[in-house]
Amino acid sequence: MGRLTGTHAPNLTGEPRRDAGFSVLEALVAMAVLAGALLPLLALQGQFVRTTEALERSEQRLSVQDTALAHISALNLNQTPSGEMTTPYARVRWQSTPAAGPHMGRTAGGFPSRYEVTLYNVDIGIDYNSGASEILRLQGIGWRPTLSVFDAL
Repeated sequence: MGRLTGTHAPNLTGEPRRDAGFSVLEALVAMAVLAGALLPLLALQGQFVRTTEALERSEQRLSVQDTALAHISALNLNQTPSGEMTTPYARVRWQSTPAAGPHMGRTAGGFPSRYEVTLYNVDIGIDYNSGASEILRLQGIGWRPTLSVFDAL
């Protein structure tokens, strides 16, 4: 009788056995190759998460700056030279100082208006909830009426 080895070794019924599946070693090698191929994808996913978080922080920062600039641009700095406001992402403070002396305003036709206008330097401090902070500097205007409507006529 000949020697049977490998896939032709007899089973309990005496017939040659046929291995149709993978051996444990083959499965381990396949898993190692698959893991080696997936590691760069895992690193790429981590980079995507970090990039998304950075974009969210930038979006929040721009939202706060936009809100602060819109609010302060609408103010009459002559009446409200300093103040504070809170947004969902930060606390905003501003302080303004006159950049030049007051001037009488002019109408579109070049005639003196009833308002005195002053140019202000505005420092805006933003303290983000994340702990970061920044200072923005801009110029704005303040005004005050010098004549009543009836005096101007």
